[in-house]
Amino acid sequence: MGLNVRKEQKCLQQLSIVQLRDRYHELSPRRVSIKCKRWYVKRILWLMQASCSGDISEDSRLLAKLLRAELWSYFWLNCDCRDLGLADGVLAELL
Repeated sequence: MGLNVRKEQKCLQQLSIVQLRDRYHELSPRRVSIKCKRWYVKRILWLMQASCSGDISEDSRLLAKLLRAELWSYFWLNCDCRDLGLADGVLAELL
């Protein structure tokens, strides 16, 4: 039986940050202390999908790449990278 993503998403959105963190730690060995409900809901759903199907879908994989690129773009635009000792062009290598 497949995962009902919308049903699970509604259930997860009703949980508190602490409950979401506990749920995330049940599914992933990675320890994080994020305070964003949307972050936990997305990651928990991805992990649940991966455990049901053996891997995440191509759409989820593409979304993860886009989110990573968006994060790096935000970081690069809002941070003086010279303070970090990073050379120009590092972003292209990281993506």
